[in-house]
Amino acid sequence: MLVLLETGVGRYLEDPVPDLLNALFDEVDDPEAPTLWETYNAATRALTHYTRGVPDYELADGLANASQLLETGYNHIPEPKEIGRQAVDRRSRALIEDGDAEPYWESEPETLRELMEMHETEA
Repeated sequence: MLVLLETGVGRYLEDPVPDLLNALFDEVDDPEAPTLWETYNAATRALTHYTRGVPDYELADGLANASQLLETGYNHIPEPKEIGRQAVDRRSRALIEDGDAEPYWESEPETLRELMEMHETEA
């Protein structure tokens, strides 16, 4: 969820968290270990099924953002743990350290603390 929101996919959705949860539910086989492919498919599902009134050129931008989950531009697939760590690092700095962002969901600060511990990062 956090990786998708940090790629910017959520900004094209009316209700980002519920819409992305639905897309993840439909695309991910093991919620404890989603693959990059499943995460990408969830992003494209959300963008193609749960957007209303979003111009095609904006959806194209969202799909381009989602494609970064599968390709870095250097002809190799990104490392899943690194993508997760970067998302946790960026979001924890914005939410916890800087305090300039609103939580995506009610328990996000607690979730971020757990993820920071798991990824061994600091805010």
